[in-house]
Amino acid sequence: MRNGQSILFVDDEVDFLEQFPPFFRQNYRVSVADDFNVDQEIDKNTYDYVSLDIDMNVKDGIQIYQEVRRRDQRSRIFVLTSLPLNNKKVKWFTSKGIPVFNKYEVKCADKIKAHLERFCFYEAKDLSVLIVDDEQEQQDMYVEVLEGIGFVKIETCRSPEEASQLIAQRTFDIYIVDMCFGEGAQLLFRGGEVVTMVEQTKDFPTSVVIPITTRLLARNYLKGIGKSQNIMPHFLDQSKPFIEKIEEILRRGPFKVRYA
Repeated sequence: MRNGQSILFVDDEVDFLEQFPPFFRQNYRVSVADDFNVDQEIDKNTYDYVSLDIDMNVKDGIQIYQEVRRRDQRSRIFVLTSLPLNNKKVKWFTSKGIPVFNKYEVKCADKIKAHLERFCFYEAKDLSVLIVDDEQEQQDMYVEVLEGIGFVKIETCRSPEEASQLIAQRTFDIYIVDMCFGEGAQLLFRGGEVVTMVEQTKDFPTSVVIPITTRLLARNYLKGIGKSQNIMPHFLDQSKPFIEKIEEILRRGPFKVRYA
């Protein structure tokens, strides 16, 4: 589980990888990779922080940034380069709000340490979950899975009305929302109301919604809204277990970092 302690430095200069990263070993678990073997490194491990050079021999920093993001949405990325701030590739990073440091500046390591200390990472036990489902058996299943992974802040409710009251009082990190309520002729497609409520909260960009269904009634709706990083539909009648969905969320975010 992440704890803000691991950092990967990516650079094609062997001398730099030997001399610069040791400044961080007292407070971080430090790994290094050049642009030739970085794919293997990010395939087998996730990192709290990733440092990227820009101009390298095999791949440039933009390519590696995109590959890191495809695998992991939670890593905090920054750039270490000798290129000037008006360089086109440097501007590409700064336009995304990614910090850029001059690797040869005398106090570069101190500036990076100060930057990283502004952030803290959350583990499962720190994240809060709201389960909205009218079936007790399903609620119990979700709670059992979540507790097995390490979640402790779990609340449940049985209707969109109850969910509305709870969401008005506070926000949650993960929302697990059944799409259909009731049975037979009384079956109503009301989960969309809860999803809309969550989308309207100010903290939605750092929350995840998991709309869940086995009903064809909700399929087209979920296909339409499931394109956001924050909304991750789950179909209970498909082969992928619910536990894998939760583990994927913990790997990929959007719980990147929050200000300490």
